[in-house]
Amino acid sequence: MSDFNKYKTYDLWSKNDFKHLCCGRTPEGSFTGNEADLNDAEERISRACLAKKLQFIDPCDATTGDKIYGHNRFFYPTDAAKWAIALFSDFPKELHELAIENKNITHPKINDLSPTERKTLLRLVLGMAIDAYGYDAKSNKNTATGEKNGISAKLELHGIKVDADTIRKYLTEAKEIL
Repeated sequence: MSDFNKYKTYDLWSKNDFKHLCCGRTPEGSFTGNEADLNDAEERISRACLAKKLQFIDPCDATTGDKIYGHNRFFYPTDAAKWAIALFSDFPKELHELAIENKNITHPKINDLSPTERKTLLRLVLGMAIDAYGYDAKSNKNTATGEKNGISAKLELHGIKVDADTIRKYLTEAKEIL
C-alpha cells in the first residue's frame, strides 16, 4: 500500500491531511517543498468552505472560535477529492478514484430532514423547553425565551449563540404542529 492509499480508507480527512494531500505530500512525512504551497492550499480550502463549494464537518465539540476561524474541520474524502483534482495538479493520482468510484455518494445535511424528522426535532425542542426552562406553550410571554435568563442566555454560557427571536420562532412552529 502506497503512502497515499491508506487515505482511501479514512472516513474523514482533517484539514491538515487535506492541505498536505493537495500538495502531493503525506501529512505525516516531512514537507520539503515550498511552505507557500501549503499555505496556498489551506487558503484555497478555507475559501471554498466559506463559499460553500466544499462540504466540511465541524466536530460537535468544536468551540465557537474554532468554527468561526475554520479550525478542526474535517472533510469527506469523496467530496474533497472531487474538489481538489480540478485545482491541484499535485493531488495524488492514487486518490483520484475516490472522486470517480463514489460519485453518487451524498452526505446528509440538516436541510435534508424529512417533514416527519423535522416535526420530531421540533417536538423534542419544545419538550426540553417545557421541562428544563418552564416554557409555557399557552402564554405569549415566556421567561424561557427571554434574553436575560432564558434558553438563549444558557446556550451562550456554552459558547452557542442563538438569538432569542430564533428560539421563539422554532418554539412557535413546534406549538403549531402539536
